[in-house]
Amino acid sequence: MTQQDIADITGILPPNLARIESGTRVPALIVLEKYADALRKHIEIKLCDNEQIKE
Repeated sequence: MTQQDIADITGILPPNLARIESGTRVPALIVLEKYADALRKHIEIKLCDNEQIKE
């Protein structure tokens, strides 16, 4: 899937997708949700103690 394909699905401009993918921009959660949906993925958020993180 190309950035243009993802842009067409999400409405996120390709330059903004490039910034997200390169790590130069931290997206808002709503943007991440659109991106994940386009890739047929989901987002999981965990709140953990500051101790060693266990899977």
